[in-house]
Amino acid sequence: MSQSNVWWRTILAVCLAATLAGICSTATPALKRVKASELGAEQRKDLETLIEDQVRERLELESSARMLNGLRLDRSENTVIVDLSAAFLPTGVNHVTAALEDRLHVIATGVLWLVENDLGLSLTGVHFTFDGKPLSWYYPDDYPDETAPSEHGTGLGPPDGATTTR
Repeated sequence: MSQSNVWWRTILAVCLAATLAGICSTATPALKRVKASELGAEQRKDLETLIEDQVRERLELESSARMLNGLRLDRSENTVIVDLSAAFLPTGVNHVTAALEDRLHVIATGVLWLVENDLGLSLTGVHFTFDGKPLSWYYPDDYPDETAPSEHGTGLGPPDGATTTR
């Protein structure tokens, strides 16, 4: 990452933290977490940019940086939806592998750490889609009870299609 990107990301993080501190200061001094639904449009955009940078950094470590199609903060579900390229999925297998679960878990953990510990927000989880489709679309045998794949995709969780990374 170039020096100017680090500088920009630092400025963005400080601005977002200062804005969120204003939201949190109106609450009780205890550890009240701010939910995504409480963020304004500009705050949400800033947060999405920070999360996207964090995910890209993680993917760069495994030479997969171009695999991130995008992400968005789902305010109604209080989740982050990360859309990766279908090329991120292992080839030649017809099930969700432990290696894939591990890769997704590392990304989700990084997102949750950034959002909850560094910025003081509360998230329900991180969901993953691949070219806009959930894991159940690619691996239907791992999700036998799911008749129609969810539009949000499947994170790490039980094979019933539940979307959770908590």
